[in-house]
Amino acid sequence: MAERERRILPVVYQIRDRIDKIYLHSVGPIGKTICEEAFSKWTVGERVGPNAIISYIRMISAEIPDPKMKVKFERIAVKQIRLM
Repeated sequence: MAERERRILPVVYQIRDRIDKIYLHSVGPIGKTICEEAFSKWTVGERVGPNAIISYIRMISAEIPDPKMKVKFERIAVKQIRLM
C-alpha cells in the first residue's frame, strides 16, 4: 500500500487535509480514526486522483448517522475539491 500512496498527487493530500478537518469538525475526535482507515482503503483503488476523491468523501460520510449532517458534510467537502 505504501507504494500506491507514493503515486498520489500532492494536491490530493491537500484536498484530503481540508476534507478531514471538516469531517473532524462534524463528528469529533473519532473522525481521525475513520479518516485514516478510509484513506488507506481508498488509496488501493484504481482511481486516486483529485477527480476521484468524491469516493473518499462518500466513504467517510457513510459513518455519519444523522442524514442532515451527512448531506451538509458532503456539500461542504465537495466544495473543497472545486477550490483546488
